[in-house]
Amino acid sequence: MSEINLADLIDNELKIYSKDVQTKLNDIVKSKAKKLKEKIQESSPVKTGKYKKGWTVKEDINGLGDVTATVYNKAKPQITHLIQNGHVTRDGGRVAGRDHISSNRDQIEEELIEDIKKAIGE
Repeated sequence: MSEINLADLIDNELKIYSKDVQTKLNDIVKSKAKKLKEKIQESSPVKTGKYKKGWTVKEDINGLGDVTATVYNKAKPQITHLIQNGHVTRDGGRVAGRDHISSNRDQIEEELIEDIKKAIGE
């Protein structure tokens, strides 16, 4: 009969738990990034529709298997800060900013933190 090493048993269970938690966290990050993209699109201004439709999510996986997601405007990235923060016009006037990125980001960030806490059992 082989001897069961308690340290090996614990190590194996921790690896299984760690992989399970990592999978849950990756799924949470992906879903929240998608939700953020949708919320930003909903609140984006529409002139031609190109800016509003240009929002996308880029997911990357690092060497440890962790997912990172970036929400950005692929069609017109050069104007996101102008719309968000406002800008000066050619004739010296001013266009007010339209907060469609940071307010949505803050809301989704809070949801992300809560979902992560639930996933790890806090």
